[in-house]
Amino acid sequence: MVGKIDDVSSPTWRVEANVEITRALVKKSTQRFVWCQWGVGYLFAMGFVLLGFLCELVVGGREWLLGAFGVILGLGLIFPISMWRNLEIANLSLLEKMEKPWAHFVFDEKGIVKDSELGSYSLTWKTVTEVCEFPEFWFLFVGKNPLVLPTEILSKELMQFIRAKTSGNRNKVEAK
Repeated sequence: MVGKIDDVSSPTWRVEANVEITRALVKKSTQRFVWCQWGVGYLFAMGFVLLGFLCELVVGGREWLLGAFGVILGLGLIFPISMWRNLEIANLSLLEKMEKPWAHFVFDEKGIVKDSELGSYSLTWKTVTEVCEFPEFWFLFVGKNPLVLPTEILSKELMQFIRAKTSGNRNKVEAK
């Protein structure tokens, strides 16, 4: 990381960081992204469907209800798994296109700029609609599209700064 956060209220405040993009980083961030999208609520809902399925199976109730629970349960497993696989394949193919798999991040008072061989991406703090925090990654969402920040490039001060800058937005922070 280049730069130091001394006075984040300063208009010249700026932190730069570089990160190597590896296959392991892509795979783990894809898993975490899918978890961020589906989450604990989805697991509870699928647990209730499984409970209904098992109750109908044990009681020997209506076959159509057993079938409905079975279909919901099957599709409920297929959707997140297929989303994870498709995203992982797409992200790994992008990684393979890069000769130099590095990304350069610039954090300042206005927002974040990410620059890599595949292009540049910038966002302002007010456009961040959601923040999902995991021990290895932070996802800053602009709509449905996340900007992935490996926590290895985030100092404690920078994490606090990002939280402060995005707290006024429609901000949801996932538990670690």
